[in-house]
This record gives sequence, structure tokens and C-alpha cells, in this order.
Amino acid sequence: MGLSPSDKQRYKESKRRRRQALLQSETGYIMPYRRSKKPLIIALCVIAAVALLAAGGFAAYRFFSAAKADETAAVTLTEQQKLQVVNRLHPLTAEDVPPLSEFDGVQVHTAIVDELEKMQKAAAEQGIDLHLTAGYVSFADQQALYEKNLAQFRENPAYTPVRAQAAAQRVVPEAGC
Repeated sequence: MGLSPSDKQRYKESKRRRRQALLQSETGYIMPYRRSKKPLIIALCVIAAVALLAAGGFAAYRFFSAAKADETAAVTLTEQQKLQVVNRLHPLTAEDVPPLSEFDGVQVHTAIVDELEKMQKAAAEQGIDLHLTAGYVSFADQQALYEKNLAQFRENPAYTPVRAQAAAQRVVPEAGC
């Protein structure tokens, strides 16, 4: 005849208490009772799996919504004018002149005049007075600014010609850049 489940539980408890008493006599303190780690490990695995699924779903959502936003942006860019990167690696020539309009006494690209007016109007509604101070700079004006800056750096005896050129390019880029 076997033991009932409650008797088995009592036997395990008494065995645990005897082990603790033996440890106490050897070490001087009672070790805490440790339960099985299996439920904790299973719970952590389930939480990790749910987190991975949620992260994957979120990443897929972001990917597809970004692709949809890119399609929308591409449509609006082709309606106005194609935007391009301009820097030392991708310079413009003197012939590359965008369509210009005057806004607040400053030459700006025609495509941004409406947005500038909206921004200025929204700022005025909040009590902020916005004024545009700089806009399009022609190739010749940009080259003149660069040359002026370069001359100032070359006058300084601390700068070699190469250092002066590098310092001038950090302050004012060359024309077309």
C-alpha cells in the first residue's frame, strides 16, 4: 500500500527539515528552502518569446509604415523639384541655379516660399516675430566669401597654407560645396 499525496508531502518536508538541522549543526545557520527553478525558467522563456514576437511585429510595422511614408515623400518631391545632396563630394557648378523668389527681402528657392509663409504666420500667432536673414548664395558670392576667409587665415603666421585652407573650409565651404 502506497503513501497518500499528503503523506508524501509531509515526508518531503520532514526530510528537508532534517537536512536543514544537519546543515545548521555543521555551519551554524539554516539554509533557506529552495524551490524548483523550472517554473521560473518556463515563465522567463514565455516572457522572452512574447517579447520577441512583439518586437518582430513592431519592427515589421515600422518597416512597412516607413516604406509607405517614403512612397508619399517621393511623390511630393517629384511634384516640386528633386532634392540633392550638396557637399565637397557632390559639388554644384556655377550653372546650377534653382528657381528663386524673394521672401522677406531674401532670395530663396521658389518651392519653399509657401512653407516659409505658413511658418512665419504660425510663429506670429504665438507671438514670435520671425525674420529670414539669409537665403540663396550665388556661386560667385560663395567663392568671394571663401577667398576672404582663406586670406584671413593665411595672414595668421600660425597657419600653413594647407592648414589655412582646411580652417577656411570648416568656416565657409568653397563655392558649389
